[in-house]
Amino acid sequence: MIIPILVGQHPIIGQLQYFLLKIGKGFSFVGRQKRITIANRHYYIDLVFYNRLLRCFVLIDLKTGELDHSDIGQMNFYLNYFKENEKHEDENEPIGLILCAKKDDILQSMF
Repeated sequence: MIIPILVGQHPIIGQLQYFLLKIGKGFSFVGRQKRITIANRHYYIDLVFYNRLLRCFVLIDLKTGELDHSDIGQMNFYLNYFKENEKHEDENEPIGLILCAKKDDILQSMF
């Protein structure tokens, strides 16, 4: 599941605790700029959390511009990696959040 949310990159970093409290309880910080390696190439996920109540990873991608179809593809790529390599059998599938500074009405209407 990918959820685009309109918000600026720097304000969300500064108010991360407030943001996470608003979207729910049970979040544990896993990493910032979490590196994953696929076929000898490195990719970096902006923020990774684990939600103990939902029993899943929550991947957050921060974008300073408008949401783009390539951002959605990138998040799907990260989600598939976590589903195949990080998720345990008794856990739920990872959730992806794309936090954008600018709104694109056409792409946002797809969700």
